[in-house]
Amino acid sequence: MSASVINIGVGDGSGGRNEVTLTTTVDTGAATLPLNLEICQINALAICLTPRGPSVTSTMTGSDPLFFAAFVRDTSTGGIPFDPANSRVFLRFTDANGVSRSATSAAVTAPAPADAPEIASSLPQGRWSVLMRQPDGVWPGLARTSLYVTETGQVLVDDGITPRLTTIEAIAADDEDGTQARFMALGNDGVWTSAGGIRLGGPWATQTGEFWGVRDARSNTSTNWTDLAGSFGDSLILSETGEIRGNIDGCAVYGQASGTATQAATLSLSGCAQSGFYLGLVDLPANDNGQPALLIANGTAGWRVGR
Repeated sequence: MSASVINIGVGDGSGGRNEVTLTTTVDTGAATLPLNLEICQINALAICLTPRGPSVTSTMTGSDPLFFAAFVRDTSTGGIPFDPANSRVFLRFTDANGVSRSATSAAVTAPAPADAPEIASSLPQGRWSVLMRQPDGVWPGLARTSLYVTETGQVLVDDGITPRLTTIEAIAADDEDGTQARFMALGNDGVWTSAGGIRLGGPWATQTGEFWGVRDARSNTSTNWTDLAGSFGDSLILSETGEIRGNIDGCAVYGQASGTATQAATLSLSGCAQSGFYLGLVDLPANDNGQPALLIANGTAGWRVGR
């Protein structure tokens, strides 16, 4: 877990004008969790500038940002269940007077080692939530992105605006216990584990297109395409039999979906400049308050169509 901090107020009186003596700590809040927690101040290359420990004290000057990384290691033998409401790691920031100035948190989970299945395929099939490195000059440098990896190696990359299609190539399972496998995408080597982690390229994703993240629980959904029958946008209809019909950007759309919502459907677009075959997938909501979206993409064009 990493965070950046910036001072938007006056100083705390501990030093010069607009200076703040900042103490950053890491904890698990009201929950008692079997975790080893450490924190350090890092530079822009994610290298620790201070020793790793339970807290770090730094001087903030003006509005210059500081960066911190928390290191969290499971010390249990049975894992930590996925419970984002209660199982969380907190970063807290206090000034020289002990006044809390900010806090942030992230959910934490760890599968039981005995429950980690062996990897039968070296394709990381399913839905993954990742941080992907953007081109130089694009902000933020790391963008939250969803990857949908199909059994054929097609990957729909969704940044929440315009999905696009690429491919991924299986290399081999490369761990003695069969819980880690390698793949290749965008000319880079990647690795993923049955425990639910994925990475393309080097640590911290320093090159455009590199990423790291975790497997999304929506990969295991039992929701079927037909459970989502209804309209998407103003002119696309998913019928109760899984038929997809309508228009998008002047293109006539047709396809037949079946199985669970995580399985891809082939859609044909005709009568327009973007005519051709496309991959169709459903982006399921993260909670009960959300709505599904229909993702449509090939190698040159893509659309995200919400309810």
